[in-house]
Amino acid sequence: MVYFDRPGLVQWLRKRFADHDRLTLARAADDNPGQPVGVLGVWYARRTSDTLRSLGRPRGIVPQVGQKLVFTFASGTAKFSTFGLASIGSPTPNPECALVPAP
Repeated sequence: MVYFDRPGLVQWLRKRFADHDRLTLARAADDNPGQPVGVLGVWYARRTSDTLRSLGRPRGIVPQVGQKLVFTFASGTAKFSTFGLASIGSPTPNPECALVPAP
């Protein structure tokens, strides 16, 4: 999912807040700092929400996707122009479709 406009992102965030959706950060890094445009990779250790609790996952799940945040610098400040989730590979069967319980 990628949002290029503010209203789409605001709507998505409101739904996540209402569901008490929480992501626990595992790692964030710019693995290729030599690129002309910055790309920050973000990986998560755990995701919890009311929906996941209702599905029998009280401790949440281990997300099977990472997040890629493209940024540029303007006046010494990082500017993020898009918000998106990106797969980390796509093996078959696709683990993104499974709920992997958190330890």
